[in-house]
Amino acid sequence: IYWVAVVLIAIGSVLLPFPFKFDVVGVEFRPLFFIGLGTSLCTLATIRYLEYSVEYYILVRALSVATAPTIRFLVSIAPLYVGYAFLGLTLFSNISDLFSSFSRACVTLFALLCGDNILVTFNSLTPAGLMLSRVYVYSFIAIFIFAVLNMFIAIIEEVFDVVRETDENPTADSSTTEVSIDSSDYKLLEDV
Repeated sequence: IYWVAVVLIAIGSVLLPFPFKFDVVGVEFRPLFFIGLGTSLCTLATIRYLEYSVEYYILVRALSVATAPTIRFLVSIAPLYVGYAFLGLTLFSNISDLFSSFSRACVTLFALLCGDNILVTFNSLTPAGLMLSRVYVYSFIAIFIFAVLNMFIAIIEEVFDVVRETDENPTADSSTTEVSIDSSDYKLLEDV
């Protein structure tokens, strides 16, 4: 990865004096793109040096082990997210710029998921009807922030605990640590 970064920086440096840009599949590339990408790859390449210290490398190991369960979880929740994006596009595209296209609806919902622009979204959807806009935004926030985001955090925490336990128990082979998350791992409280 280091040599790829060096080549990208060299290409960007050679092309920098020439004021041009070129499009590949609708994506605009300038010489600074190559320099920026090469620099970020160089920075990412330094992560391998953290491997020599267990305390510093635990996050990298946890994220690499969490990749499969996280992708499975994101794939399972994607239809609901896409459904909310299409619903927002259908209901609010003629009222709000935030839902004027499918990609804008996805970006708006992601901003809501991160807790950004909630008031702006509420205010821009108000002309569609106070009840309809509130039910849409409140239900999205309730499902995605309170439920989905917390389940995502629980998956990451479980993987982090497994990685930390393998660090504390050196007899386990940490290179083959695999986490399987079953429905039996999460018990529902029935006596509430």
